[in-house]
Amino acid sequence: MKTSIFKRNHLSFLAVCLLILIIPNFASAETSLVLVANDSLNVEASVSTSELKRVYLGKTKTLSGQNVKLISLKEGTVEQEVFMRDVLGMSSDEVKEYWIKESLKGGARPPRSMASGKSMTGYVKKKPGTVGYLNRSAASETGLKIIKIK
Repeated sequence: MKTSIFKRNHLSFLAVCLLILIIPNFASAETSLVLVANDSLNVEASVSTSELKRVYLGKTKTLSGQNVKLISLKEGTVEQEVFMRDVLGMSSDEVKEYWIKESLKGGARPPRSMASGKSMTGYVKKKPGTVGYLNRSAASETGLKIIKIK
């Protein structure tokens, strides 16, 4: 009887380990990000990750030669994690540390954070010059420019 409980617990443990390894990769594979911009911006149809990184880390305030106001999704969303990893090349903790250092030296401020894709699209539509990132499937609203991240 002890052997079967041990085998069952062992198999459960292995299943949980596999899920922990598979789920993050599945989530990021399914999350293809694009930029959404207010219609007032005259920006290119695509932007490089290096240019986007410079903008989102406050190194510059322009994207395709236009001044922009940045919007980010709240911490813990899949899109935000993918953006930090794939565009910024940083973990959540590294991004927090970066903004603390910037704040202490009087540098750039982090982008405004939105709770959801829906709130982001509504804000971007209303505010000229704003840019945010979303999952491609959530960025189909009219009144927004969709910009590919290359």
